[in-house]
Amino acid sequence: MEKLKEALTTLIKVVKTSDEAYSDGKVTLWEWTKIATNSFGLIGAVRNFKEIQAEWVGSTSEQRTELVEWFKEEFDLRNDNIESMIEEFITTLVSLSHLFNKVK
Repeated sequence: MEKLKEALTTLIKVVKTSDEAYSDGKVTLWEWTKIATNSFGLIGAVRNFKEIQAEWVGSTSEQRTELVEWFKEEFDLRNDNIESMIEEFITTLVSLSHLFNKVK
């Protein structure tokens, strides 16, 4: 699940940089530049979409649970309530994924 983790790491960096940039209620040109620079990694995620999808489809429920735990450790926002809501949302999506795999 390395390609998936790479894509999520990029997304986490973009969100974290955006969160920090907006801490004072505005985003400067320099902060936009940092956000844009971190966003370039998303191009790789799009290019590797088929590989990422294959990793996800081929993963076990244990691997997905480990991925959620990894995400929770890596993901951090200034607002703990919003951070918790996003982490719960990711947990729910993975749980639904487990359910849909059982139905197949």
